[in-house]
Amino acid sequence: TEEALSICSALCLCCCLPPKPSLLCPASTRTMPKDAEGVYDTGQTLTEEEKGEILKDVATQKAERKAVADKIKNAKTSAELGITRKAPAAGSTSKPAAASKPAGAKSAAGTKPSAGAKPAKPSGIEGMITAAKKPAAAAAKGSAAKGVGSKLAAAKKGGKASVLSAVLSPEPVLSPEEKAAAEAAEAEAAAAAATEAHARRLEADAAADAERERRWAESEAQRQEIQNEIVEEERRVRKREEERRKKLAAEKKKQARLLEAAFDNEQEDVQQMIVAWVEECFSPLIGAKLDCLDANDHTPLSEAACGGAVEVCTLLLKHGANVNTQNHQGRTPLWRAAFMDKQECVRLLLEAGGDPRIPSNDQQTPLQVAPNAAVREILSGWDVAQTEVLIAKNQARLAGQGAPPPPGGGGGAPPPRTVGRNR
Repeated sequence: TEEALSICSALCLCCCLPPKPSLLCPASTRTMPKDAEGVYDTGQTLTEEEKGEILKDVATQKAERKAVADKIKNAKTSAELGITRKAPAAGSTSKPAAASKPAGAKSAAGTKPSAGAKPAKPSGIEGMITAAKKPAAAAAKGSAAKGVGSKLAAAKKGGKASVLSAVLSPEPVLSPEEKAAAEAAEAEAAAAAATEAHARRLEADAAADAERERRWAESEAQRQEIQNEIVEEERRVRKREEERRKKLAAEKKKQARLLEAAFDNEQEDVQQMIVAWVEECFSPLIGAKLDCLDANDHTPLSEAACGGAVEVCTLLLKHGANVNTQNHQGRTPLWRAAFMDKQECVRLLLEAGGDPRIPSNDQQTPLQVAPNAAVREILSGWDVAQTEVLIAKNQARLAGQGAPPPPGGGGGAPPPRTVGRNR
């Protein structure tokens, strides 16, 4: 277009116009332009006034070139920053400043403007640059500046001509109402985005709280279940222990009754208790049951022998009672029967394997403690070799007898030993 051609011609004048050679330097190798030959004669002697005019002319040309270069630089900078400008008035054309000066006019560059004259408005590229600087601050904001920046970024790829077209193309200027509407739309969009982000945060927090509540409820249910199991197990243990204690107490009571019945020769009661234990142990040999002890380590057989209950002694020996048990004084049933002068019981115990050689803790044998000659005769006339045979037979017979654990699992300590009456 005509405007682009004028800018290009101005650029050519600014960048390609050769400077006038200095006539003050005789060693200059440049040739003088043809349009200057009529003004300055080679080898002519100049006056001081002419020299001053020449220097002023040179300084003015340098200032003009510098001003034009600065304006072009400012225009490029404004284009890169995305500053819009107003379109020039229709029909206005600008001509290069150098073209307005006719060739050979000497006083055109040297004349000074009058003091009262107003400077003329710049035309051409100077007017474009000046017009582009004014709306720079207002056009740097909003969507208009973004559009210019995008256009310039695209124009840089096409070279200098694209940059110039991007700078010179007019951009729409928004009215205050349009600016207010755009700002309101942006504010509304920002508020909507903030509300949506806040809603998402609230939703995430609610989900996290729900997950924590679920995990806590699950762990609490597990803890309660474990606690209930512990309480139930403790209840079952206490119940079993209580049942064991009750059974043990009943068994102890039954054993005490057996000891008393054996001493008092109550054969019927002894028979009932033996039958019950035989049914419980599934075996007629229940020596582990019949060898129960009292506080002085007396067994039912020892009590029956001391009391002279021959029938009870026979019944106990039949069901596996131990014939050679010792109490806390080391006395066997045979020792006590001999001491109490129970001749029939002494003979029965000897025939069942009672050992007359076992002394008490004070080293007295049954023969030594026998109170009369009849008991001593029975003991002295007994063959000890036969005792050895009977003891072996009893051990073989009682090896497989039924011996279940005591009631309640065998717990509980034995009663303390107390020194009772010497029966």
